[in-house]
Amino acid sequence: MLTNPIEALDLSLTLPLCALAGVRLWQRRPWGALLAGVLVSMLSLETASIAVDQLFGQQRDPGQSLAAVPLMAALTLLGLALTVVYLHHFRQGVGPGAD
Repeated sequence: MLTNPIEALDLSLTLPLCALAGVRLWQRRPWGALLAGVLVSMLSLETASIAVDQLFGQQRDPGQSLAAVPLMAALTLLGLALTVVYLHHFRQGVGPGAD
């Protein structure tokens, strides 16, 4: 294939949605808070899956590098922490972006 489907998905959908969520959060719009929570959760799962994929790939092919695993694990933990904070606000009845 001339274009990697993963790159096409990330650059055509995920990156614009992240930018839109950032703009909407900056404007303190409720949809920005909702979209940001969904994206933080989704990207946490994505970074975890990349780390696991690299680990299993290295077991299958010992020549494969594990350099991405610590970075992806750190990003997963950061994303999970942000997701917990995000969900904690809703448990208290006050969503992010609410006045």
